[in-house]
Amino acid sequence: MRVNATDKIVGIEAKHLRKFFRDHASGSQFNASSIKYWPELKLTSEQKIIKFFEDMIKEGYVSKEEHNSIDHYSLERKAMSLANAKFIKPILKEKATKVVEELLERVETMNTDKYYIMKVESIYVFGSYIDKDAKDFADINLIIKLKLKDGISYDESVKISQQRCPHASNFLERIGYASYQEPLKFLKNRNKYLSFCSDDKENFKCEKIYG
Repeated sequence: MRVNATDKIVGIEAKHLRKFFRDHASGSQFNASSIKYWPELKLTSEQKIIKFFEDMIKEGYVSKEEHNSIDHYSLERKAMSLANAKFIKPILKEKATKVVEELLERVETMNTDKYYIMKVESIYVFGSYIDKDAKDFADINLIIKLKLKDGISYDESVKISQQRCPHASNFLERIGYASYQEPLKFLKNRNKYLSFCSDDKENFKCEKIYG
């Protein structure tokens, strides 16, 4: 999603609205009382709060359901796109292609390096990168499917994850570190233009670039 930090969306600066969406990106519903925890939105009256939610529904950022006479809201895909947006300088096609080529080199390294217990099964790219009319890119959206390498069981992967995971991590990270966080961290290589998505490829217009 192409947006600048100070762009206004439903009257709110994008950087503040992105933060609000990220806090509610877990999939659970929320209601208007959530606003009190977000002074950055500057919704200081009930009238402003009502208009804020009306505008977000109208623009397709949220949907509304009523439970026990209370309105509850859920984020739509458009809101999730903003939650994942990066306020970074766009790059030209040549640079974006180079970023993808370097990613595919790391894929080959990971798939053959015995240290990594996962291998990349497929990679699909979607969004502006496959738009033939696009001249520059704020990010490169990818769906990466990983699978355990042959001969490694789930129980073994959990044991390896617990051995490698930083001690400060939570339980889920400890048991899935080597099968999820570690390989994706290696593949991303701190490149701010790479955006990994765990959504189903059927939800997007995609092109397969690996697998």
